Order: sequence, then C-alpha cells, then structure tokens
Amino acid sequence: QRHNFYVDWKSLHRTAKSPSIEKEFQFTDKNNNTYNVEAGISLKTTLDVDILRLGYGYDFLQGSNYALGFSVGLHTMLIETAFEGTIGLCVPDTELAQYCDTLIETPRVVDSSITAPLPDFGLYGSYTFFPDWVFKAHAQYFAVKIDNIKGSLIDIRAVVEAKLNDNWSLTAGFNFYE
Repeated sequence: QRHNFYVDWKSLHRTAKSPSIEKEFQFTDKNNNTYNVEAGISLKTTLDVDILRLGYGYDFLQGSNYALGFSVGLHTMLIETAFEGTIGLCVPDTELAQYCDTLIETPRVVDSSITAPLPDFGLYGSYTFFPDWVFKAHAQYFAVKIDNIKGSLIDIRAVVEAKLNDNWSLTAGFNFYE
C-alpha cells in the first residue's frame, strides 16, 4: 500500500521557421568600384526533446483521505536538433548576376544525443476532499554540474481530479516542466 512505481514519458517537440529575411546594401572594393548587393535567407529549426522517467515512491504518511511520500527515479533525455534553410545572393550588373534567380538550399543538419540515466528526487501527495474528488501534487528536482556543463530538471504538477463514473474522470491542473 505504501510502495509506488512510475513510468513517465514527456515529449516536447518544437519547430520554428523564420520568414525570409532580405537585405540590400552597397559594397565598395579596393578599386573604388561600388556594387549593389541583395541577400536573403530563410531558416527552419527543430528541437525535439523526449524525456523518459522511471521511479519509485514511498508513502511515509498515510491517512483515510491523504497520502504524502517521497520519490527517487532516473530520467533519460533524447535530444534532436535540426537546421535547414535557403540562401540567396544577387549582385546585379556583374558576372554574379547569373545567380540572382538561384537559391542555395542548405542540407538538413541533424544532431542527436542522449543523456545517461540521471537521478531525480521528489515529493508527492494526494488529498481526497469530497467523495470522488482528489487533489494531487508532485514536485521533482535534479541538478548537476560537471566542469563547465550544468543542467537541472524541475517538474511541478498540481491537479484536481473528479471521478464522474467508473469509466470517466475529469482532470484540471497546472504542470511546470523545465
């Protein structure tokens, strides 16, 4: 009754695309020749973070309508970043004018990494304040610093859950993950 095991998966996937940025400027070479230059760029970035957590919890306080416990666990992060885009350059009235209608597409550059399983520690609790109405909360934390690299994990969640019947429940809450 006091022992809990958990498996948790969080998927945070983000993609952003910058609008095409264009800039016109003048360039003067060492022979005092002045050129009008038109340049443009468009960039798409992707950041995908998946976090797998495994853990154990122990209720150190229990009552008929409440429980309070601590947890220890491991989390592993799978991280993928990607960059891709297009670049254009035009210098009218020169031999480079042939490239004015050409866009150079940069290849998709992808970097994938995975962290070793790292520990996290936390507190959790639940309180039944009406029949079939429960307030649940948990907070987990981990921080590490090795040489010039540092990182931390903060996970805070508070929810109210109402059991509508044997098959349905309704949950509203707040979740902060950093």
